Amino acid sequence: MNADELIFKILEGKEKRALRQRELLETYKNTLISFTLNIPGIYKLSDKYKLVFNEGINLIEKTLKNENIKVIYSEKIERESGYEFFCLVDSPAKEIKKHMINIEYVSLLGRLFDIDVFDKNGELLSRANFNIGKRKCLVCEKDAVVCSRERAHSIEEVIRAIDILIDKFVEENTNV
Repeated sequence: MNADELIFKILEGKEKRALRQRELLETYKNTLISFTLNIPGIYKLSDKYKLVFNEGINLIEKTLKNENIKVIYSEKIERESGYEFFCLVDSPAKEIKKHMINIEYVSLLGRLFDIDVFDKNGELLSRANFNIGKRKCLVCEKDAVVCSRERAHSIEEVIRAIDILIDKFVEENTNV
């Protein structure tokens, strides 16, 4: 598949994800956790990224279990646009978002996690709702949104920083 085809598949995948989110919210009318990875560029699938994705799911499921939060439904999807995990829970969205933000901060890989939480009406809860600062750039520690918008770093630089982070995680967790 060439680069143009991959870009089309990524855009199509994002549309399918948004549609699936709406379907799940309409069907279950509960808090929705939507988990993907923050991976730049057109190549979203690899063994390394799958390891990160599975670690994220493990942390989400472990947190929900530890907090006695009932999982109503969950599913995993793999598309050219990346790995996706949807989980509907019987708990207030604000409580869930706090737990998901904690995962992003506690895990070494948390900076690669994109864990969105929607309330039962489909409203997305953001970090700003909790007075939490914006994500930091993986390369320079400045505001990630600013670096991304200004294209402060090449995709290769960001991918290299991601690879270093994943390698460090694997090294520290030899049972992975």
